[in-house]
Amino acid sequence: MTDPVPVGVALGSQVHPGRLVELGRRCEELGFSEIWLTEDYFYTSAVAGAAGILGVTEHVPVGFGILSGLVRHPAVLAMEIATLAHMHPGRVLPGIGLGLPMWLEQMRLRPRSQLGALREVFGVLRGLLAGEHVTSDGLFGLVDVQLEYPAPEVPLLCGVIGPKMLAMAGEVADGVVGSVMAGETYLRVAAERIAAGGPTPLGFRALVLFACDRDGARARASARESFAFFLTTIAPSHLVEVHEDRDAIRALAAQGADAMAAGMDPSWMEDLAVVGTPDECAAKIAGQLQAGATTVSLFPASPPDADEQFALAGREVLPQLA
Repeated sequence: MTDPVPVGVALGSQVHPGRLVELGRRCEELGFSEIWLTEDYFYTSAVAGAAGILGVTEHVPVGFGILSGLVRHPAVLAMEIATLAHMHPGRVLPGIGLGLPMWLEQMRLRPRSQLGALREVFGVLRGLLAGEHVTSDGLFGLVDVQLEYPAPEVPLLCGVIGPKMLAMAGEVADGVVGSVMAGETYLRVAAERIAAGGPTPLGFRALVLFACDRDGARARASARESFAFFLTTIAPSHLVEVHEDRDAIRALAAQGADAMAAGMDPSWMEDLAVVGTPDECAAKIAGQLQAGATTVSLFPASPPDADEQFALAGREVLPQLA
C-alpha cells in the first residue's frame, strides 16, 4: 500500500454543519490524507463535526484544528477525546490551543497567563488520558478525577502561533497544528522554535486558505474576501511578524477587512495562501512541505464552491504530489 499524499482538508467555520458529513465522506474518497474540523466560535462544534465524519468514513484520521482548551473543562474534554478514540481507534487527532482573544473575551475566559493555562490543560489531559487520578488547584479545579475509559495512545497536538508557545509545544505536545495563513517563511521559523522545545513526532500540520480553479484569476478573486478577513485578524500575530511586508499589512489591517481587500498587495495572497490553477496549487503545497509542514490541509476560501474545488484538487493536484 502506498503512503497517502500529505494533503488534507480543513472543514468547519463557514461550511454549514448540514454539509459536513457528506463533504467529509467525499474527501476521503478523493484521497485526502486527513480531515480537520475547525472550531471557530460561534459556528460549528469540532467535536460534534468530527464524530459525524468519523462515523461515515473508514480510515482517514480526523482532527480538531483547533479546539480551545479553555472553553471545555479539560476533564470533560479528555472524556470526549477518549470516547471518540475508543469508537474509532487510531483516527483521532486532537489539536488543542487557546482560541482567538476576541472569542475568549466574549466568554470571559482570558487567563492571567496564556502560556501557563495551556501548559496546565495539556498536563491534565495527559494525566487523564493515561488513566491517572488527577487533582489540581490551578486554573481548573479537579479533585481525584479519573476516566473510566482512558485512552493513553491518543496523540495530543498543540495549536499555537507565537515563539514561546511553539517552544512549549515542543515540550508538551506530539505535534503542532498551524493556523491558517502560515507561509513558508513562518514554517521555517516555527520548525526552529518547536525543535528548541523538544521532538514532536507528528510534526507540523499546516492549515492553509485554499482556492483552486482552472482559471487562476477566478480562483484568486473567489479567495480575496476570506483572505482579507483572515489577514486582518492575524495581523498582530507572529504569522505576520516574520513577513517582510509586516508594517504595510498591519497598517491596512488597522483600517479593517474591507480596506485590506481593497488595498492589499497581490503578492501577500501568493505568499500566504494556496490559490490558483491546479498546477500553481500543487507547487505552493510542495513549497510548504519543503519549508517544514508535515501535512498541508486545505481550508476552502469560498465554502459554496468547496465540493467542486476539493474534487478538482483530488483529480489534478494530489497526483502531482504523490
